[in-house]
Amino acid sequence: MATPEWIPIIGDLVAIPTHEGTLKVIAVRSEGQIADAELITVPGYVEKNIPWGVLIHIPKPKKTTREDFSQAAARIVREATEKV
Repeated sequence: MATPEWIPIIGDLVAIPTHEGTLKVIAVRSEGQIADAELITVPGYVEKNIPWGVLIHIPKPKKTTREDFSQAAARIVREATEKV
């Protein structure tokens, strides 16, 4: 079998073309390059033996950090001095 570009790990969110909804990988087996995934909207509904090549990886959203008070103050001062 060809080496896939992405290898699933337990906890990854995925989709498969034959199903609606998002699934969560619950088991991965390198023998045969297959995985099991549970539909997140229907706990207990598990699709088994899904080939890795069929899985569509759904990237986790990047964490956004909120600007703290000191960062905001520094930004305001920097912006104010750049305009002068």
